Amino acid sequence: MMRFVRNNTTIPVPDVYGYHRDDTGTEYLFMSYIPGCTLESVWKSMSSEDRNEVIAQLKHYFDQLRSIPPPDPLLLGTPGSGIVNDTRRHNRQTHSITSEQQFNEFLGSFTFGRSRESTRVILLNLKDDHRIVLTHGDLHPRNIMVEGNKVTGIVDWAYGGWYPEYWEYIKGWNPVGRCQDWWEHLRHVAGDYTFEWLVDYHLDELINNSPSKPQNPAVKN
Repeated sequence: MMRFVRNNTTIPVPDVYGYHRDDTGTEYLFMSYIPGCTLESVWKSMSSEDRNEVIAQLKHYFDQLRSIPPPDPLLLGTPGSGIVNDTRRHNRQTHSITSEQQFNEFLGSFTFGRSRESTRVILLNLKDDHRIVLTHGDLHPRNIMVEGNKVTGIVDWAYGGWYPEYWEYIKGWNPVGRCQDWWEHLRHVAGDYTFEWLVDYHLDELINNSPSKPQNPAVKN
């Protein structure tokens, strides 16, 4: 994912030098150094002008990301592998998803009590007509590196890939810790998808109660 972004945009991402998995299963990713500190660590001390400057840079970068045409034929998830992630309490994966309708079925497959009318209403409100765009998947200030008001890098692309356009907003919406108002700024970068966030918020209450290792019948071994 990082190599794809680096080759197709001007977004500052680490250069990937190599990967290694040892005999114990421990994985290592060797990358170039990104200068600066996390946006999360300085957010509260930044002036409104500096925050706005950072947001303007992020919008420019993510406009680039979203301008890249999706694959034809369409395949959601990580470029090349097509692995689709939905990370909440646990990371859930599937692959071979070729439409937003299938993506919605994947999201709904982890809920309890799907026969209950309230759950059915939530699932019926998952739209299937969004654009599919290239997405970071965890656009939180802890993954944005800055020096002063300059963005020096965007890291942790583990959950990136081709997803419905609202996905960036709901996955980056995390008003906790030192960035309580991040969601207000995120909408200027990823778009304002308040309705989709509300639907996912209620769906999340059901997904969080699912087993630690849910089985998705759509996943092929």
